[in-house]
Amino acid sequence: MRLSIRSIFLCPVERVWAELQTSQLMLTVIKPLVHFQPIDPPVLPATWSEGAYLGRLTLFGLIPLGRHTIRITFPQ
Repeated sequence: MRLSIRSIFLCPVERVWAELQTSQLMLTVIKPLVHFQPIDPPVLPATWSEGAYLGRLTLFGLIPLGRHTIRITFPQ
């Protein structure tokens, strides 16, 4: 199965790219269904940088879903 989603943004592509690199965007997209509580580091960066980010996930902020690692890499 293949799924394709398209969106049109009425702003410069540089702004879209800048927003995609923020941790706040991820938190906004997963909320309120899933809550991500950072563990290591204890606070997510404003803008993602390469590295691993360990956190605790809960469903609706109540049901534990375990620990998860977000790995950020930027291909060359």
